[in-house]
Amino acid sequence: MDDIELITKFSEKLGKLLDDDVNDYNVKLIIGQEPNKRLFKAHLYILRVICPYFHTAFKRGWCKKDDDGSFFIEKPNIKPEDIYEQTLWYYINPTLSRKQLAPIRTGLFDSALLKLKHFSLICNWINKSSELYSYPTLRFELKIRGTLDGFTADIFHNKFERLENTIVVMRIKDTGELIGGYNPWSFEHDRWRDSSDFWRYEQSSFIFSFPRESISLTNKNNLSWMKHNKINFKMELKNLESKSKLSRIDPNHTSKAFCISRDTGPQFGKTDLFMGKIFNSPLNCSCIQQYYMDKIRDDESGFCVDEYEIFQIFKK
Repeated sequence: MDDIELITKFSEKLGKLLDDDVNDYNVKLIIGQEPNKRLFKAHLYILRVICPYFHTAFKRGWCKKDDDGSFFIEKPNIKPEDIYEQTLWYYINPTLSRKQLAPIRTGLFDSALLKLKHFSLICNWINKSSELYSYPTLRFELKIRGTLDGFTADIFHNKFERLENTIVVMRIKDTGELIGGYNPWSFEHDRWRDSSDFWRYEQSSFIFSFPRESISLTNKNNLSWMKHNKINFKMELKNLESKSKLSRIDPNHTSKAFCISRDTGPQFGKTDLFMGKIFNSPLNCSCIQQYYMDKIRDDESGFCVDEYEIFQIFKK
């Protein structure tokens, strides 16, 4: 029996087991808000295998335990159809026919904000490639997600500041804009005898903005879709590049690429991309062009974010 046949038989047996044991669940998922609030029941290990989001949630202990010993997750800020309709629906509700569902695919990245094309374009920017990559050439490992870890500068420093070669990306509340920045170094405040802010030199950092679009974890966020739709993917990538804004550190201001402070989140330049003390609090973030080459946002007024993620980047 070859590997493909073995996997096929295993999947069939697993599907039958789930059909037969519809009451044998150990996870409750409470998703959305009234009047669209929904309760799903699922199997812990199935969720961890097929969805990076839940694997991370269980691994890091973000889930609570109910009185009956089962785990439960409440996510009022997520619409049920955004994650479950095409990826988890069968496993959460085995009474649905398999024919009603699209084939389950494995996501390439764990992100609630970025799609495959965003990661590919970021790889281009990091490597300063003159030609667009048709696939991501780097590996992105999620380290922080605001809705899971929190939105404060303290959490940022405790969990993240020592990590090198990272990107931060955030979604602006009310507008849905995606903005972010790349730091080859770290945001660590390593001058322990001096608590004041200081500047850090860097010549490869940049900030960016992506156009607003539908944020949905669809099949366009996975490797199998890209392999079978190369032409469409390249067209989407070129379209994204044309509508995005990239701003590298000004060669005359490389000594002020980052302002390092214990009291705030990331500061690219001083105000080029600024995250204050509480990122999801009104007016705590801003984009005012100063030491980077170009504006990434025309509106210079303060804003807050409703989600942000930080990834550490590795070579494959």
